[in-house]
Amino acid sequence: MAIPVPGIAGIDGSKMVYGAWFLFNEAYWCLLNSQHFGAIVSLTASVELCLRSLLQEKSHDAKLVTLIHRARKKGFVTGEEEADLDNLRELRNHYVHFELEKLPMAKKVFETKLEDVVAGSVPDSMKATDAYPSEDYRYFIPLMAAVGLSGIYLQKVYTFYRRKYPALPSSPVLTHWKFKQVEFKQSGMVRMEKPPQTPFMAKLRRLLGRR
Repeated sequence: MAIPVPGIAGIDGSKMVYGAWFLFNEAYWCLLNSQHFGAIVSLTASVELCLRSLLQEKSHDAKLVTLIHRARKKGFVTGEEEADLDNLRELRNHYVHFELEKLPMAKKVFETKLEDVVAGSVPDSMKATDAYPSEDYRYFIPLMAAVGLSGIYLQKVYTFYRRKYPALPSSPVLTHWKFKQVEFKQSGMVRMEKPPQTPFMAKLRRLLGRR
């Protein structure tokens, strides 16, 4: 089942390779649904497809870092955009490979308790430290950083796309398809059944007016 939703405004998606357009919208919906890892991965994949199209790169052997630097030399991206896209690439790698020691906020954190962060009562007197305040924060802090970083880089890529593919009054408004459920009916392929009807899912379907 696919649900049509309006594509992101301000960009003429009809001028982009469709995969890049789709993944950029996918990153946006990931962000809206607090799927920040998914947003970072989808966003990076979108950039890679976009640059491959701009450079007319047919080989899949070229790495993203190479595509970014070639795009800068060809004038497709500015120096600032090159730095931003390279930072996004490294960010994606660190999260995907779970190299938490290389992630932002992994070494500079605040001495406070998790309960205070959740409750919003972080004391003004908290101070920065060069080490993790406790083993409990070893994963929490860098993972929490993805919340802000996904939004920051979505905006940076949006600015890049809007510069390259500006929407005009005459530009078509592309639909983005949100896929909810897929059935594979071809011989030899696995058929995906409906999600289990747990009490939570049953309540959610009632709230949405579905049966």
